[in-house]
Amino acid sequence: MFSIDKKFKKNKGHYIFQCTLVSVSLSILFSMLNVVFETALVAALGATTFIIFTSPFKEISRPRYVIGGYCIGTAVGLLGVYMFNVTSSGHLFPILCALSVGVSMFLMVIFDFEHPPAAGVALGLMMNGGHLHSVIVAFLGIVFLLLLRKLLAKILIDLL
Repeated sequence: MFSIDKKFKKNKGHYIFQCTLVSVSLSILFSMLNVVFETALVAALGATTFIIFTSPFKEISRPRYVIGGYCIGTAVGLLGVYMFNVTSSGHLFPILCALSVGVSMFLMVIFDFEHPPAAGVALGLMMNGGHLHSVIVAFLGIVFLLLLRKLLAKILIDLL
């Protein structure tokens, strides 16, 4: 059944501010990094932004998890591209892309760097051939988002 979050009535201003902040932040980030064709990475950054700004004080939003998860996703994606010489025309391509997500998840869980959107980074790198620009986009993006979260920590609340 449809219902409105009970915390919304008490914190309308925070909900509106934090969701607007996400839109503004991503607009600036995407404009600065020119990420029009980085579809999977843009989706991962969008999901990371959601987590960071709706749950700024939960464990999953801490730099350890965000950066650690992105490091694992990046490593798995690049290893997949260069070990298997992945091209989107090969019949194994869909399987290798799926495997990159599964391996990223596994490594994040065993090393305690769980950040679900970072598995999308592995997929994104597999899909676009592991370009250096993609790696730079991902890491500049998360650094920008984590710095913004740190700067605004006194006025953010956990919305979830």
